[in-house]
Amino acid sequence: MRACSNYISVKLKLFFMAQLKSMIRTQFTSPVAMMDVIASNVKVLAAALGVDFSDLFSVVVFHRAFGDGNEYTVTVGSDKFASVGGRAEALVVRDSAVSYTISSEGFEDITGSLVASGVNVEILLPRFAVASPAPEPVMYTITINPTPSDAEVKLNGVVQSSISVESGSSVSYEVSKDGYTPKSGSVVADSTKTVDVVLEEVPVAKVTITINPTPADATVKLNNVEQKSIEVDKGSQVTYEVSKTDYVTKSATVTVSATQTIDVVLDAVSAAESDPEVASLDPDVVDASTHSGSEKK
Repeated sequence: MRACSNYISVKLKLFFMAQLKSMIRTQFTSPVAMMDVIASNVKVLAAALGVDFSDLFSVVVFHRAFGDGNEYTVTVGSDKFASVGGRAEALVVRDSAVSYTISSEGFEDITGSLVASGVNVEILLPRFAVASPAPEPVMYTITINPTPSDAEVKLNGVVQSSISVESGSSVSYEVSKDGYTPKSGSVVADSTKTVDVVLEEVPVAKVTITINPTPADATVKLNNVEQKSIEVDKGSQVTYEVSKTDYVTKSATVTVSATQTIDVVLDAVSAAESDPEVASLDPDVVDASTHSGSEKK
């Protein structure tokens, strides 16, 4: 049993030794090739010992086309390699599919892919093509048409009712006015367009004011209309006037904050005030009439 085990061990050693590459210095074409052989042998020995070893790498050498004077950058995944004298080297995992992008300012990118199966891989790049100028952006105008027409309009946070933007841009709008519920939203500028935005009035509470005159048959006017009661918006101003022949007229303006009844008692005109001939004989009576304040005859 022990002899069998030794035989298997020897066979395994021979198997791994057979995979080792020759390390005669004169056989190497470059330092990179030497390092590649060393890495290969270390990988074989690591496998024999049951130890993991990282993948082998290849060097990809990029050369710019004859006659091109451009320096460039090679991008492989997240790695970037800058050229020197038109030559750039990138380190990639052996036998893996690699995509690359060659960039040079003012020129179109060059893209390609490869599988690096050798120690060194040489890539001769095509000539760089001058990049086409960026096309002029397509512009569209967005206009907000508010109702009421004097409502304030903001587009992208600026007070304006019209704006020109690049195609595909999103334009935010806000429309507001005192006494109305504001509205906001956004519009995608895929064409020149006008957006109608109608604001709704904020409901206002209604209140009623009633005038209760004395004498009861006195004439009552509310806001210059003969009536004893009127319904108005809360907070509105109402002007009333109460009059009757042979009585001193009374009037006033009130702000109505709640439904209410106002008692208005008229004062009778004195005999002297009602008879001009009598009033002319007594200056004191005339003076009293003159100082009646806001009361009217």
